Amino acid sequence: MAKLRYDDYVSRDSRRSRGTAAGSNTGVADVRPSTAEVDAAIRRLPALPALLHELMRELRDADADIKHLEERISSDASLTTRVLKMANSPFYVRSGEVVDVGRAVMTLGFRTVANLVMAAGLRNTMGGSLGVPTFEPNGVFLFSLASGLASARLPRKVGALREVADEMFVAGLLHDVGRIAMSEFYPRVRREIEANAATALEPVGEHRLLGIDHQQVGGLVHERWGLPDELLGAITRHHEPIDAIRDDPLVLGVAVVNAMLDLHGYARTCRNPNASGRVESLCRELDTAPERVEDVIASVEDEVSSIAGSFA
Repeated sequence: MAKLRYDDYVSRDSRRSRGTAAGSNTGVADVRPSTAEVDAAIRRLPALPALLHELMRELRDADADIKHLEERISSDASLTTRVLKMANSPFYVRSGEVVDVGRAVMTLGFRTVANLVMAAGLRNTMGGSLGVPTFEPNGVFLFSLASGLASARLPRKVGALREVADEMFVAGLLHDVGRIAMSEFYPRVRREIEANAATALEPVGEHRLLGIDHQQVGGLVHERWGLPDELLGAITRHHEPIDAIRDDPLVLGVAVVNAMLDLHGYARTCRNPNASGRVESLCRELDTAPERVEDVIASVEDEVSSIAGSFA
């Protein structure tokens, strides 16, 4: 990974304000993470399992080898247990207990099983202690999982997204990976975040408090993990103005799901009413109605609960 440069992510105004971070008095230790701290936080993240990288490639391949997926899952006892537990959850079980990986793939389908494996991989990467102010316990994972599932379903209702349908789940699932690395910095400004709960964790709020935002850190995680190039925009631009992303359907799709989840306070302790205007603007750009996006969000709630419950 290339050495991070302070100028890459901290503005000149932010550098002048070091030592007087929001909510602190002059002379109090600065809460803004240094370049070295951000670098270390990213390096501490566990690497994504090789299987997840394989799945990301195979999901884009119409000739993906289902048998290979079965063999790779079956070779990992922990992963096999997790997949079978998820496959036997109330949401997925169809008829009879799913007792082996082959039956899970046959019953649920290649894509669903691949998505379950990727969700499990992200959950394991996050660990059990990830906590972010204004998110419920385990809320970052729940938000990411809902984003992935809703993003995957949205192309069925929105024609403008059909050409990127194969990438939508992964893009939605991983779009907030920057929050994982930043989770150790948020507690430094917990009071300020909670005082401005609706907007403090948007990029502008994060910059004001910490001098860096989760999109920028997400870009560095993208590089560290060696994620596919097509995911970079969804990770680093989902909060950008619509004029800047209108030529990228994948980013637009993830952005509208993210904004709708924010509007409803999904897995959060608060709602963000300011997201309403962004939802409407993104829907106009995608030539769809907010109600369609809302319906998609509602349709994944049971699935999110079922998958999350398998980690209990």
